[in-house]
Amino acid sequence: MPYRDCEFRNGHSYHIVNKGKGGRRIFIDEADYSKFSELIDSYEKRKVGIVVSSAIANHFHFLMYQVSDFGVEKFMRALERVYSTYFNRKYGLKGELYKGRFYAEKIRDDDHFYNVMAYILRNPGKHKMVNLGRDGKSGARIVNPGRDSVSGARIPR
Repeated sequence: MPYRDCEFRNGHSYHIVNKGKGGRRIFIDEADYSKFSELIDSYEKRKVGIVVSSAIANHFHFLMYQVSDFGVEKFMRALERVYSTYFNRKYGLKGELYKGRFYAEKIRDDDHFYNVMAYILRNPGKHKMVNLGRDGKSGARIVNPGRDSVSGARIPR
């Protein structure tokens, strides 16, 4: 994936992706998905709004919008750092878990927003790696495709 060249701004939406280094699995069992989901919930507040996400065995996707200054960077730094530490301790590993810096693409318009959302929701089935998400039934979790879960305001594109 190319180095990200987008500038994160409040009120703008982004497609975020990161993969395991060398194609390695970053989710092994149900507890790993649960931990990742817990971390999302704890770090999301006041930094970003997550519209939809999916966690596949070797990578994850988010469609999110930035709520506060540097929100995307702070959210991703905290999520990836704490999850890497958890994963490496649990499995007795050392070193980097991820391929590198996360990929980010700014959402251009409504069509792009809905195409990315559909892609993320289809992704677990596409890889035939449907794993547990927040609902305990699928690899994708959808929060609210059109409205902010806190304010009810229209999600920015």
